[in-house]
Amino acid sequence: MTTIATSTATTKHVVRLMHAATGKPLTSIRLAPVAWPFGWWARVVDGAVVVASTATTDGPAEIDVVVTDGLLASVLDFPTPGPGQPINSVRVPLTAVEIDVPIDPTELTLSVVVTGATGPAAGLDVKVRGASGSPTVTLTQGAPGVYSATRVWGADLINADLRIGSTTVRKVSLDYGHTETRIHVVDPT
Repeated sequence: MTTIATSTATTKHVVRLMHAATGKPLTSIRLAPVAWPFGWWARVVDGAVVVASTATTDGPAEIDVVVTDGLLASVLDFPTPGPGQPINSVRVPLTAVEIDVPIDPTELTLSVVVTGATGPAAGLDVKVRGASGSPTVTLTQGAPGVYSATRVWGADLINADLRIGSTTVRKVSLDYGHTETRIHVVDPT
């Protein structure tokens, strides 16, 4: 047997898209087509784009990573696309070996339905309070007993306290996969 040549591939970049509020990787992704220089390639492996090479030449300066889950993409705030960039994608400069790109959620609605002893509980002071130093969000009443707020709910409000008046009722966290999270509670007052 004759050996003609050997080559060793080296991982050059590992790119992950991360949900900015939850800190979890977005795993429903694909790589947009790239004109790879000789000896360069990429694959999606376990929700990350792995760029590798056997070449000593420079590779591409950037790649476009596309979120393929349409429902998830609809609740993410993507940066304004550049020329030729696919929708629901992020253009990522290949500047480091490990690259985590946070993507912010869009505005989501938290609705709390409060029921009293005789029906909907109206006229209450309903708030969501995050950890120390994070904001307190006042939920405004729409329909009787339904309190809500629409905003970008960041990581500082994950596992926040739902308060009615001065009473902490429960911990709340948004479902970042939907535009509205609805919670039902009993009026503690």
